[in-house]
Amino acid sequence: MIREVKKKRPVLGYKTALAILLLLALSIAVFMLIHDIRERENSKPLEDKSRSGKKVRESLGVLEKTPTKKTRRIAIIIDDVGYDLSQVEELLKIQAPLTFAVLPHCQHSREAAERIHRAGKEILLHLPMEPLSPEKNPGKGVLLSGMSRDDIRNVLEEDLVAVPYAVGANNHMGSRFMEDESGIRVLFGILEEKGLFFVDSMTTVRSRGRAAAVATGIPFIARDIFIDGGDKHDTNSENFLKAVRVNGRRDGVVVIGHPYPSTIEAVRVSIKKLREEGMEVVPVSNLLKKQP
Repeated sequence: MIREVKKKRPVLGYKTALAILLLLALSIAVFMLIHDIRERENSKPLEDKSRSGKKVRESLGVLEKTPTKKTRRIAIIIDDVGYDLSQVEELLKIQAPLTFAVLPHCQHSREAAERIHRAGKEILLHLPMEPLSPEKNPGKGVLLSGMSRDDIRNVLEEDLVAVPYAVGANNHMGSRFMEDESGIRVLFGILEEKGLFFVDSMTTVRSRGRAAAVATGIPFIARDIFIDGGDKHDTNSENFLKAVRVNGRRDGVVVIGHPYPSTIEAVRVSIKKLREEGMEVVPVSNLLKKQP
């Protein structure tokens, strides 16, 4: 009698089930990983885009600080530079963008301008002009009332050669010349041709500088405060700050001083306090306005 041999069942069904179980386990693991990532993303602090790009970390309660006061600008011009290089070196140690008005044809005019320029500070030609008092001597390279256009141009060009890197000019003395609008218009026209501006030192209350600036269109600004005027030629930080506070409530104040030891020290001490009170020292060119 022949015994029937049973055929073995194929193992395909077992392997298929195992593969399905593995795929199911892998799918569950991937699902759990994605879910965990989403949970982490949702738990991060939100960025508040309603405050001009400022990031507000709600979970930490940290806000960006915003200034409560508008910064006011002040320009400090130091006149009569060119006599003493040690004064220049002391002034250059002050960490602020002071403006230096350099007299032409002094012993150290050119060297002073070179050093100031290397230090990255702004330079003006401190332009000598005729004063009302004949007893006062404005020095070489002076502009006089009644000068012809050619004479004014020649004197100005010689003065500019003596003070390289000047970006503008202000008057040294000049109480008589600055009252002569016709002469000022000639001067301003030449300055504008050369791309220079003018700061009126206001050595006379009858100055025609602003009127001439309006007529010629030259960039112009006038001095607001003298910090060391008078015969004593001295000041201190308290007086300096008081003058700025009383006269400098608006933006764009122009202060003029001289390289006296007391003035240098007053400026050095006052810079930090000016910044604490919301004032920023800037080169005088930052305050210029084109006259209508």
